[in-house]
Amino acid sequence: MLVEISGRPVFVLQGSMPAYRDLAPGMEGSDVTQLQQALTSAGFTASGDPRGVFGDSTRSALTRFYRARGYTVPTTVAPDEPKLEMPDLKATESSAPTRTAPVPIPTLPVSEIVYVPSIPAVVEDVKARVGSEAGGELATIATGDLVVDGTVSPHEKGLLTVGQSVKIFSETTGLEAEGTVASVSKTPKKPEQGQDQSRGELYPVKITPRTRLPHDLVGEDVRLTIEAATSKKKVLAVPVSAISAGVDGDASVTVRQDGEERRVRVRTGMTADGYIEVQPYTGEQLQRGDDVVVGVDTTTNGER
Repeated sequence: MLVEISGRPVFVLQGSMPAYRDLAPGMEGSDVTQLQQALTSAGFTASGDPRGVFGDSTRSALTRFYRARGYTVPTTVAPDEPKLEMPDLKATESSAPTRTAPVPIPTLPVSEIVYVPSIPAVVEDVKARVGSEAGGELATIATGDLVVDGTVSPHEKGLLTVGQSVKIFSETTGLEAEGTVASVSKTPKKPEQGQDQSRGELYPVKITPRTRLPHDLVGEDVRLTIEAATSKKKVLAVPVSAISAGVDGDASVTVRQDGEERRVRVRTGMTADGYIEVQPYTGEQLQRGDDVVVGVDTTTNGER
């Protein structure tokens, strides 16, 4: 059940055709077929009726569906003229024919059903409020398999191409999954409220998971890891802020050792996670574990 309006429910069932008319016994059509299939999928088979014909089996399935959810099925009066019941022949000539009471028949109103292309469905937003008048948009429902929306900085955008492999990790649930880059926007957008405003404009990226993700991840933040390139082997790397350019145009790092500093000229390579690959020129000394200067500590007036 999606919502209740004035004590009456609005149910969500699976189907591709929007509900456009009330359905009652005796009616036929593709929308009746859809109702029969939806009821059967929900566990209330209507197989006793011909396909697309609203007969006794469909009426029974609809009635049981409503009762199982704590509601009475709506009824309408048959459109036929009420039958006349003739008096007993032994009655006096002055006796008049009596009318029988109209028989109510179970009916599915168009106002109490919403069809969605696939189940399960997820309520993304509810605009209706308890006690308010029902009108306009009440709720938003999302269906289908989950996709992942991400963002990248301008300097990262050029590293992405459609089809790249993506690792998806949820710190909340511990779920690990894989996907592929489906699209990279050419137009940036500003960070939304609650996001890190210091990152400036970001480029939206859509990720298609390779396997179906559980629906409890709807709205959750996940970490995306995209390997744009690899060195194929271990390399020397320093923080990007450790790289400086001399008057000769060569890149270099400043190594501090035993209280002394020396400049080491390097060739730079790929960058990742705030680090940059470096390779010292022939004759220069740079090795794993060396301390490099990355900035100035203004609190002690000394370099760190």
